[in-house]
Amino acid sequence: MLARSLVVASMFVLLSAPAVLQRWLGGDTQPYIVTTIALTLAAIALGLSWPTTQRDAAADEASAATSGRYAPAMVVGTLAVILVVFAARSWLQEILTIPVDPFRGDMLVLVREGLRRMLDGLNPYVVYHLPWAMPLTYGPLLWGPYALPMLMRVDLRFLTVVGELFVPAACGLGAIASAARGRLTAAAAALVMLGAIAMNGELARFTSIGHTPAYWPLIALFAWLAARERWTAAAIALGLLVVARTTMIAVVPVLLIAVWMRDRRRLAVTMALVALATVVPFLPFAVWDPRALVYALYGSYQTIIKTVVWPDATVPHTIGVTGVLLSYHLHRFVEAVQIVTMAIVYVGCWGLMRRGRAPVVLMGLALLAFSMTTLWPVTYIYFDVFVLLASGVLAEMPWLSSRRSTSSLVRAWIATAAVAIAFVAGLGTAMLRLRPDGGHVVTWREPSQLASVLVLRRTISPAMVEIQLGAGETGRRQMDVTLNGTPLGAIDVSPGKDRVMLAVPGSSWQLGANRLELSPASPATVRGVTVRPTRSSNLVQP
Repeated sequence: MLARSLVVASMFVLLSAPAVLQRWLGGDTQPYIVTTIALTLAAIALGLSWPTTQRDAAADEASAATSGRYAPAMVVGTLAVILVVFAARSWLQEILTIPVDPFRGDMLVLVREGLRRMLDGLNPYVVYHLPWAMPLTYGPLLWGPYALPMLMRVDLRFLTVVGELFVPAACGLGAIASAARGRLTAAAAALVMLGAIAMNGELARFTSIGHTPAYWPLIALFAWLAARERWTAAAIALGLLVVARTTMIAVVPVLLIAVWMRDRRRLAVTMALVALATVVPFLPFAVWDPRALVYALYGSYQTIIKTVVWPDATVPHTIGVTGVLLSYHLHRFVEAVQIVTMAIVYVGCWGLMRRGRAPVVLMGLALLAFSMTTLWPVTYIYFDVFVLLASGVLAEMPWLSSRRSTSSLVRAWIATAAVAIAFVAGLGTAMLRLRPDGGHVVTWREPSQLASVLVLRRTISPAMVEIQLGAGETGRRQMDVTLNGTPLGAIDVSPGKDRVMLAVPGSSWQLGANRLELSPASPATVRGVTVRPTRSSNLVQP
């Protein structure tokens, strides 16, 4: 188990390898090619060495009989808490420092705008202007969970951090449970994966724009169910994952192969449940506007990828095969390579599963192969793979391996989610309260003359915003003000005035980072912005 956890941990580390290799080896695409090869070799080694683990009741009882080793459990627990706190603090620091900004990453902006339309009773599958045209390209199992922080009026990315922290929290619980039963190797394996996730620089940087972590806890639940061969529940979980992220469809054939080999009588039911779980969440939107749904999920993807993403100069600088093909102008082979690769992978999965390899690791390898050959090569798609593999390792540990029923696995999942939420809520509240009040830095985006200001709020009460303008500017000026993507209106600045006051109602704020945008109709200088609590909600002119 320790060896498998080391390989999975190394995969997390390899995401940061291209930057290091660039300094050592130089070159343009070579560091990404080397990283791709290293990831492939690690995946093959993992697939060949991961046997099916089926602990029987006697083994579980023997493990339970060794419980009560409190000293190792306390030491391991202390280390786990330190690493979880380190990870949560690092990721919370990202979202409290960097506001949601479409110029940094437009996916969360799409989620936010889609949810606003949905909560207003409108079809979310329309084209949005960010200011570029972009439809909502994800299923409701990705953007739907973000309705909770939106309704609570907190930064959506608090949910992102909860999703990212789920597997580290599970690693911590698994390490403590293993140490308490005297299985120190298993405890070390969990801590290795916890450290690799907690200290991963790519994951930390992804947090401020991260949208996919909303479904990472569901990946973990699916892995646990599949590892314990709870095929019915696993089929439902996988169908929902496909709704959240279409790349997860690469896992479906491996699940069906596993069911065919392990419990053939359930194959038809499994296929039906995967199909139903995939289709049913989309039905309301298909009835609402089928053409808009098809364009958002498929038609726009092909157009945007091939006309906007592929010509971008950064695409060759990505892990996987697609970037290499594009760098050599072999665009026409991208889809063919993916089809051939996946066919080879599925044949390999069939053979390896017949030789006793665990279904979960083969599901992870199929997802990795799909990610390496996908049309849109981005780094964050690999996190799904590593979350799945790490969750598979956790499924072998005492706190999960002794739980055979679906309900007990779900209870363990709920307990882990509660731990992750508690850490994020407690640490997030403390970090917000301890941050000192002060001036708000104004950043300008050229050539649009758009001023952006990060405003941290500990409460969602009304506040008075004072905007200091450049002295000596004459003529009547108008300025559009937007908060978190919602227009607050236009304000007029009288000639000779060097400041304007704007009272913003509490309903416009969110806990955490807020993005205030100032767009002058004519060139103007914004020297600073100050925010003070107030009871007024009226627009005030000096």
